[in-house]
Amino acid sequence: MLSALLLLAAALFVFHFAAPKKAGAAAKITVDNQTVATLPLSKNTTYKVETAVGYNLVVIENGRAFVREADCKNQICVKSRAIARAGESIVCLPHKMTVSIVGGEPPAVDFVV
Repeated sequence: MLSALLLLAAALFVFHFAAPKKAGAAAKITVDNQTVATLPLSKNTTYKVETAVGYNLVVIENGRAFVREADCKNQICVKSRAIARAGESIVCLPHKMTVSIVGGEPPAVDFVV
């Protein structure tokens, strides 16, 4: 019984992450939980996010958002892959900056295991 329950939980987990997500409409940029810009994914653009401790260069290109450049030490935000689906995000903890994809259709499946 326990193995069947674990198998079911594993299948739901895999299905949740394998289910296709809908394309988003815009990239919302926040700094310290305050929205500083919302950029449509349909228009290629570059936006410089200036914070009290540094900067990030957010790029929208071909319907995807990514951080091209930042002056933080660890560069995790720059190394993150480009995002385009609703609910995806890129975070720069040293600058308290988040780029989140919003809009578009919500995912078809929404549950927590």
